[in-house]
Amino acid sequence: MNGLGTLLVLAGAALCAAEIASGTFYLLAFGLALLLAGGAELAWNLGATVDLGLATLLATLFLLAAHRLRRRLSNAAAERTTQDDSGHEVVVLCVQPELRVRYRGTEWAAVLPGAAPPAVGERLLIQRREGNRLLLARNEGNVVNPADPASPHS
Repeated sequence: MNGLGTLLVLAGAALCAAEIASGTFYLLAFGLALLLAGGAELAWNLGATVDLGLATLLATLFLLAAHRLRRRLSNAAAERTTQDDSGHEVVVLCVQPELRVRYRGTEWAAVLPGAAPPAVGERLLIQRREGNRLLLARNEGNVVNPADPASPHS
C-alpha cells in the first residue's frame, strides 16, 4: 500500500466534498489536482518528488482555469442581474433625507443624477442598479399619488 498516494487521494476527496459547501471552484481545483496526483502515485509509484510536482503543476493549471471560469460567470451573471431592472418604472416616495422610491412592492434607495430633485409621486425610469441603489432617469409628465394601489409595482 502506497501511503503518499492514499493520503493525496483522501485529501483530494475531502477538498472536493468541501467544495459542495463552499460554492467556489478553487477547492475543486485543488481537490482534483490531489486526486489525480494521488491516483498517478497509486498506479505508477512515481515517487514523492514527481508526485508532489505533478500535484503542484495540476493545481496551478486548475486554479488558473477556475479563476477564468469564475470571472466569466460572475461578470455575465452580474451584468444580467444589473440590467434586469432597466426600463421599469418607479414612484418617488420621499426626497429628503435621501431619494426613496417604490419598486417591486418595497422601498429602494435611488439616485437621480443631474437636474432638480423629483417631486413626491413622480414616476421615474430605472437606468440600472448599482448594488442596492437604483440609478434613475426622468419619465416626463408622470405624477401619481404614492398611496394609490394602482401605481406601478406597488
